[in-house]
Amino acid sequence: MPDISEVIQELRAQIGKEYGHRTSLPVDKSAIRLWAIGTRWPEPPKRLYWDEEYARKTPWQGIIAPPGFNPFAYHVDEERMQGPSTYGLLRTGEGNRGINAGGEATYHAPIRPSDVITSVSKIVEVSDLKTTRLGPSVFVITETRWTNQKGEVVRVYRGMGMRY
Repeated sequence: MPDISEVIQELRAQIGKEYGHRTSLPVDKSAIRLWAIGTRWPEPPKRLYWDEEYARKTPWQGIIAPPGFNPFAYHVDEERMQGPSTYGLLRTGEGNRGINAGGEATYHAPIRPSDVITSVSKIVEVSDLKTTRLGPSVFVITETRWTNQKGEVVRVYRGMGMRY
């Protein structure tokens, strides 16, 4: 079984390589409405997210999804059925256990009904070996970019994971 320094080398070899390509089903207007209700409950959702007539009179000229809307939240495909990505490292042991260490999303073009969203991820940074309460650890920063069918960027998420 490799030690964590070997895992760090393997992760660094993956920097910039795309993985986790996913394509959503066409975004459904009802899914936008339900997401808006669920994320605002018990307050009512903004009309922009469910009232077509109202939304046509806004600068958006139609219904858009709330910024946190996730077209992959209930999306079932072959990759998701196989379990979470491990960046190609299928072993267990030191350096292959992980936890979410936070992240930040930036939003660009809005997601609209009928949009088909493509998601692509890549590792952008791998830290040096750190000592944490969990033992030898490495922090991995990934970037996930979502684009719509027109090639417009709708969301970029930079997340940090800790592997130990």
